[in-house]
Amino acid sequence: MKKNKISKNWVNKQRRDTYVRQSKVDGYRARSAYKLIEIDEKFKIFKGGMNVIDIGAAPGSWSQYVSKVVKSGKIISIDLPSGFNGDTGYSYGKFINADETLAMGFYKPAHFLLPAKQHMGKLVNKFSETNTDEIILALQKDNKFDFKIEEEIISLDSEDFIVDYDANENFAVANRDGLIVFISTSRNKEMMAKGLVKDVARRLQTLRKERGYNPTDVLEIASILELDEESLEMIKEKSEELAFLVRVKKVNFEESCKEYKQDDIDGQKIRISVE
Repeated sequence: MKKNKISKNWVNKQRRDTYVRQSKVDGYRARSAYKLIEIDEKFKIFKGGMNVIDIGAAPGSWSQYVSKVVKSGKIISIDLPSGFNGDTGYSYGKFINADETLAMGFYKPAHFLLPAKQHMGKLVNKFSETNTDEIILALQKDNKFDFKIEEEIISLDSEDFIVDYDANENFAVANRDGLIVFISTSRNKEMMAKGLVKDVARRLQTLRKERGYNPTDVLEIASILELDEESLEMIKEKSEELAFLVRVKKVNFEESCKEYKQDDIDGQKIRISVE
């Protein structure tokens, strides 16, 4: 009930609004046109013959006003002229009649459907025809990218672009402070084995200290039990490296010591000993 009451109040307010009623008389798609008219009357922003970029901002009343003022000037629509549905090509009522339409990345169905097609002017898809690396290099070097439509050069600065990167499968990407980092997320067996050796070596070195062995002593054996099958296979291949790190003559994976200590590696319960 509360939602319906609010909706009715809004509708009633719109009906009473002077600018809403006037916009219907003048043919503007929204009352916001009068905000721009007031600004233009005060600061004289627009002049006859001026070139204007129509950014396609719904519902398009600002662009409607500008098209009346600039008259002989050129109107370049970004993506679609204001007032057209991108999927069907039908107009919402009032619309912009563009001199040129700059498609951003990909064409839309409306670019080729009537009635929208008749009001596109010259259809340009400059960005899809330009290598993205070329655009990025220009932004990095000059902080702008220039593109040419017929004989006219249009400049866009870095604030007009959003540069983003997609990572390929098995990679993650992060972008911060102008630096882009790609990280492999695939499980590399060699790196996993090295990490496991370091983890086990730290625990065996701690056990040496707990049992009072001198750091320079070379012990007879280090024993590791209850590793899972994958971990056991990886660490066996690195047993000589592990023996060197913990200063023992050999490493085995059988119960061969008198006393074992319970330990944990990434949630995996193991038993270790040095003698």
